Amino acid sequence: MAKIRDEFQALLLSRPGRFLSGQEAAKKLSVSRAAVWKAAEALRAEGLPLEAVKGRGYRLAAKGDFLTEAALQTLLPGAPVRVLQQVDSTNREAKRWALDGAPHGAVVAAQSQSAGRGRMGRTFASPPGGLYMSVVLRPGPGKAGLSLLTAATAVAVCEAVQALCGKNLKIKWVNDLYYENKKCCGILTEGVAGLESGDFEYLVAGVGINYTTPATAFAQEIRGRAASLYPQGEPAVSRALLAADIHTRLLALFSLLPRADFLAEYRRRNLVPGRRVRVLDTPAYEAQALYIDDGARLVVRTQTGEEKVLLSGEVSVLLKG
Repeated sequence: MAKIRDEFQALLLSRPGRFLSGQEAAKKLSVSRAAVWKAAEALRAEGLPLEAVKGRGYRLAAKGDFLTEAALQTLLPGAPVRVLQQVDSTNREAKRWALDGAPHGAVVAAQSQSAGRGRMGRTFASPPGGLYMSVVLRPGPGKAGLSLLTAATAVAVCEAVQALCGKNLKIKWVNDLYYENKKCCGILTEGVAGLESGDFEYLVAGVGINYTTPATAFAQEIRGRAASLYPQGEPAVSRALLAADIHTRLLALFSLLPRADFLAEYRRRNLVPGRRVRVLDTPAYEAQALYIDDGARLVVRTQTGEEKVLLSGEVSVLLKG
């Protein structure tokens, strides 16, 4: 039954918003119409927004949202997938899985996180309605360009959202994405290296997007700074489809490293160059952001005229003016 359910789901996912008659589905799957009906009921029980109309058949709701393990596995047939109702952090879960041998491309997604994290130990609000996902990446010995992973992840998310949702995201160096001048997404990349070889055994690219999160789900102190792509619900595509597209784009960019053709897009979307910024170093100082170099590092000019190259792990940048 599970095989029929998954194959029926694949048919529906291949034609979002369009009807598939029970007779056509039965013929394509070489099963009875009763088996198709049972598969439809099983998918509904898993949370798939499946409509059935007499005389027309079955379809996924045109604006339905879903994020189920079966759906994501269908969309990413070559990747191991875990979808959880709640997890402490998808990055932590991905790292635990990687230690147990999760292969390159394995993906963890969750409906919410109880201990979502950002850079420098900050918390990341992760209420239901968001898309929280982490991808395990195994670069292999001698793989170069790994410092560009955060930039590659940012571009993969921006391009996926643009293609599927029609929404234009901007990047605030180094790992925050903005929609309509408010933060809608955070990225956290982490890695574990071997003590003897010094090569990374695996990396994890984590993404947290406020997707259908209502404003009331955010703490009062961040509501004025946080954005959701669809705060009223009814997204253009499901979180499963968006997660699959991000995954596909990220793996494609990662495979090309150290080539970094995507840096042109990273620069084009970036909010920081040309702005006055405050660098949270010890001590903090103000500077003029000049440009992003070929290592995705931010080059700034201090008030004394000195040029500095800022690494992603050293500072946070606050937009001013």
